[in-house]
Amino acid sequence: MNQELDALRRRFGRFLIPLLWAHVPLLAVIAQMTGRSLIQALGAGVLIAGAYHLTWHRHGIAPPTRYLSAVALVAEPAVILALLNGHSWQMDGHMYFFAMLALTIAWFDERATLAAALVTGLHHLLLLVLLPGLVFPSDAHLARVLLHAAIVAFQTGVLVWLIRMVVFRFHRVRQLHAELSVANDRLTERRQEAEAANQSKGLFLANMSHEIRTPMNAILGFCHLLQRGTLTNRQDEHVRKISDAGETLLRVINDILDYSKNEAGRLSLEERPFDIRKVIEAQVQMMGAEADIKGVALHLRLGHDLPHVVVGDAHRFGQVLLNLIGNAVKFSSGGTVTVSARLTSAANDRATVEVSVSDTGIGMTTDQQAKLFSPFAQADSSTTRRFGGTGLGLAICRQIVETMGGGISVQSEPGRGSTFVATVTFGLAQDAPLIPCERLRSLRVLLVDDNPAARQLLAEFFTGWGVEADLVASGSEAVAAVAAAAGTASPYDLLLLDWKMPGMDGMDTVNALKALALPKLPAIVVVTAYGADTFAGEHGVEQIAAFLAKPVDPQAMMTTLSRLFPEERREAVRAPMVSERLQGARVLLVEDNDINREIAT
Repeated sequence: MNQELDALRRRFGRFLIPLLWAHVPLLAVIAQMTGRSLIQALGAGVLIAGAYHLTWHRHGIAPPTRYLSAVALVAEPAVILALLNGHSWQMDGHMYFFAMLALTIAWFDERATLAAALVTGLHHLLLLVLLPGLVFPSDAHLARVLLHAAIVAFQTGVLVWLIRMVVFRFHRVRQLHAELSVANDRLTERRQEAEAANQSKGLFLANMSHEIRTPMNAILGFCHLLQRGTLTNRQDEHVRKISDAGETLLRVINDILDYSKNEAGRLSLEERPFDIRKVIEAQVQMMGAEADIKGVALHLRLGHDLPHVVVGDAHRFGQVLLNLIGNAVKFSSGGTVTVSARLTSAANDRATVEVSVSDTGIGMTTDQQAKLFSPFAQADSSTTRRFGGTGLGLAICRQIVETMGGGISVQSEPGRGSTFVATVTFGLAQDAPLIPCERLRSLRVLLVDDNPAARQLLAEFFTGWGVEADLVASGSEAVAAVAAAAGTASPYDLLLLDWKMPGMDGMDTVNALKALALPKLPAIVVVTAYGADTFAGEHGVEQIAAFLAKPVDPQAMMTTLSRLFPEERREAVRAPMVSERLQGARVLLVEDNDINREIAT
């Protein structure tokens, strides 16, 4: 059974009821026009329409109704032909047979059409024998009847072919619908299985995250406890590196969960105040060692109008920066990578910050740039093989910056490097700049670096803190400046010395200062991109007060200087304390890990 076909048949069956009843007054009009019996014409019309109406009422669209309708449709033109006997329109009445025969196609049942054609042929043959004048006004003979029968047969053949085609298409559509329903059911099952698998993956990631975070909490916690104690400079640097590595691993764990959230479209952002300068500097600092390995000079330029404290998601912002800087270093060999940040607009407690990362690396073609932000895509397959990576980083970056109300773009030329520009919108918060203590403000500082950009950057740090700083470009100039100042009332208190310089390098400068035999040398802080361990392994460190890694982190530099030049009257360093109203409160700690219980205690 085909429901669509049956619906059409019901509509046609109902249509035939008023059509056949409408022939009753039509037959009366023809009878009156031709002078035939009105009663007989009305009786014939009522008999035909009534018989069909009754059959429809009892059987609906069943075959008896279809066959009866075929007879009724042919009977109507037969009665009209009888009423027009001898009239000039008698021959025209034959045309009505073909019209009524064509109507039977709407049953979409070739048997009904064949029945109507058969009744038409029998009607003509019967009248040829009994009343030949009803068939043709003149010259009625079998050949003419057979010609009409052939025409009816041809029309019937066309109608039957069309009916078969329509019925076949309906059945085919029905079959396709059934197949589609089965496919949809299977697709629903697969979707449910995929959702279950995705849920299982989420549970697995959540469980693994918890299992990894527990020992990570111990690592970071003990690093914090060690840093609260008394450590040598070397020990403090080792503990800090362990803590930094732990934080990096923790970010990797978070990224695993973040990628799962991004994949499911559930990326959420935090709204917390943070020091945007510190976040940018931290990402640059993090890439310092890798940049040094590849011989890439990292430069950082922060706009003077860049706010210190903004409200947003520091982790997500840092994730974007780290990816862009990491790519710039990865695709550069030698040369420079410059990270810049500036405020582009500020209104209604919202600030738009533009961060650009420019490199002098391999660059990209226009076609490569077009697919750069697509998932799992890099510039080309050879790039992937050469430099590695999944190709997800930039796609995630775009998703993050767009969620943060900004966008990301790239400008690049093959062999001339690339510049990525990301804009992000943050909320504005009260600035919280780094404020040095009074002891640091009174220092006289000499900065030594052969790189003008690095020298100027250090000078801007100290200028912003209100600290006087002199600048020289070589070790020999530094020795001369320290010797000259030693004979005055204000000798240098601090010497920030670059290690790798042409001619007299950092260690040569230290030895030359030592050879001056001055009453007191300034505190010497070596700035190096190669790490304190490398320096200490090659040279003695008895004259070195501290080390700072390139690119210099202002917070790390202030912490180092505060340790080297403590306040003359300062309280002992204490652990962070809760507010007084909470001191003495009883705390219940629920933790199944022994180490974490120890740290918390």
